[in-house]
Amino acid sequence: MFNPESGSPTDVRREAGDTEARFRSAFEDTGVAMVLTGIDNRFERVNAAFARLFGYTQEAMLGMSMADITHPDDVAESYARREQLLAGACNFFQVEKRYVHRDGHVFWGLANVSLVRSGDGRPLQYVGQIQDITERKRAEEAIRRYNERLKVLHQIDRALLAGEGPAEIAGAALPLVRDLLGVRRAIVNLFDLAAGQVEWLAAAGRRRVRVGPGVRYGMEFMGSVDALQRGEPQWIDVQALPPGPEVEALLASDVQSYVVVPMLAAGELIGALSFGGADAPIADDKIAIAREVASQFAIALTQARMKRALQAKNEELRETSQQLWQTAKLATMGELAASIAHELNNPLCTVSLRIEALLGQTAPAQPLHRELKVIEQETERMARLVGSLLQFSRPGQQQVSTFPVTDEIDKTVELSTFFLRKRSITVVREFAPDLPMIQADRQKLRQVFLNLIVNACDAMPQGGTLTISASMGSLDDGKPAIVLHFIDTGTGIRPENMSRIMEPFFATKEPGKGTGLGLPICRRIVQEEHHGQFDVVSEVGRGTSVRVTLPVGNGDNAKHLKA
Repeated sequence: MFNPESGSPTDVRREAGDTEARFRSAFEDTGVAMVLTGIDNRFERVNAAFARLFGYTQEAMLGMSMADITHPDDVAESYARREQLLAGACNFFQVEKRYVHRDGHVFWGLANVSLVRSGDGRPLQYVGQIQDITERKRAEEAIRRYNERLKVLHQIDRALLAGEGPAEIAGAALPLVRDLLGVRRAIVNLFDLAAGQVEWLAAAGRRRVRVGPGVRYGMEFMGSVDALQRGEPQWIDVQALPPGPEVEALLASDVQSYVVVPMLAAGELIGALSFGGADAPIADDKIAIAREVASQFAIALTQARMKRALQAKNEELRETSQQLWQTAKLATMGELAASIAHELNNPLCTVSLRIEALLGQTAPAQPLHRELKVIEQETERMARLVGSLLQFSRPGQQQVSTFPVTDEIDKTVELSTFFLRKRSITVVREFAPDLPMIQADRQKLRQVFLNLIVNACDAMPQGGTLTISASMGSLDDGKPAIVLHFIDTGTGIRPENMSRIMEPFFATKEPGKGTGLGLPICRRIVQEEHHGQFDVVSEVGRGTSVRVTLPVGNGDNAKHLKA
């Protein structure tokens, strides 16, 4: 019997036909690219929008597979996601992937894929919708690159504000530049156009034969200098460069070619930013980024150079003013010392004569005689102090002669035998053979050597070794000189006192054992009167080393010595 609720076979067929018509209309007439794919991943039905998206006709796409329109690098992930869908791990998936157009260009698409199953749950077809998101991805990439560019420029600014030097600024920012440009190597070079040379400053990712800032090589590695001065980047083919270790290092690092972007500061070509890697074209957008970074580098490096130069000038001025102040101080102290010495000299002579007379009137065994001897010793000490004050207050006359400096050292050591034996000090002499003569004042230099030997004895109360060496060297201006070292194994000088040891009347010895004039007098004799150099290095517990550098007696030095 006919059941009206179930409908007639004709009605069922009519309803099914209407459903198919509605599906066909929704599938074909929509602007969304849609595809029905078999379980074997071959297209069974594509709409017009899908065909237009890939540049084919609908008929041409039937039988093609998903792999035919997917970028090769994204095929594996697409298959893996479909396997998860088949296994029931998810009801649908959404993925951003790259597709390949019929003409070969690559674009980005957002794919939504679900599975059509039969009434008994068997998988029948994949249903896919694709939306072109290429412009969105380009915008996102542009924003990412812009942010990376700002990060690099900020890094350069931060290094500059931190007061870092050119090498530190370049070294800190180059890894970011390399990653931003997506290349294997990035290098900053400075130019010495007058010498026709390139100086390596810093690099990221390059293996080199010679290591360290300051390495130089020819301008041929930079291309046309005239073009760089016009702001034009240069493309360098490594194979075309003259053979050499640098070319070998580039090729060993798989650098086949690179781009040189000039760094211009106020119209001056100061260097270049170079980057590259394998033999592949460099995109215009990367060169544009490199231009911007190179410009920022040029500003930062120029300012860093100016800052360093200003600091050096200011230091030359921590130093000139200090020297002027020290000179004025020494002059004032000299006048005071001379005045004190003259005031003390006459009373000391009177006291010395009276003591000598009293000693002649008393027997050595008498207590008074012993007390007078103590007074005599102190009077002699005061007389030596007066002598030092007079020596400090004025250079005095010089008796210049030509002699071997080692002979004078030997004589001074002999004169100091009493001090050395009393302190159990061993003297080691290390003199280079065939040293030239010097032109100097023997007595003045003997005073210097004697003072240094006595200081060494005082620094080694329990004994030790004093090494005196003489060898050829040079002054700061490059002129030949004999370099003397007086090295003891004594107590050393505390760091807080090192900056004051050349100050007049500043003594590092115990009260009553030093006048604080020995080293200032020694330095003046060596530096001012003999145009040499006088330096002291000391470490607590390790001893003290005094270096005396004297010009070689070639005749010129005598013209400068005071007659």
